Amino acid sequence: MAINILSKADKKLSQLKDGIRVLAWEQYKIDNRIKGQEGYKIFEAEWLTHDIHKMDQAKFDKFIAGLGYTVDDLLAERNRYYQKRNRATGIGNEPASFNNEPASVDYVEGNQPDNIPY
Repeated sequence: MAINILSKADKKLSQLKDGIRVLAWEQYKIDNRIKGQEGYKIFEAEWLTHDIHKMDQAKFDKFIAGLGYTVDDLLAERNRYYQKRNRATGIGNEPASFNNEPASVDYVEGNQPDNIPY
């Protein structure tokens, strides 16, 4: 194992991509009428091959603008998701928030996501 320390810019981009992952997963569940761990495995296989993982900040900004989202929108969606997850799994009462970030962040670009499906 190696120690990986992300730059502040890389961390922010990873969090924004995670916000897109959250939105994509929620829509994928609706479109495909799936849920749970098995459903997420199907989604994850497609997600991991998406072009979003190759995008730098400039390309990502253009991508989200084309979808009509702002950085604040994505951070709010991501925060909402992790709060919902934390409540469902009994992690804390209400997650502490700092700069709109949830208290528990388990997803980092390139690593395994948390125990998803919410």
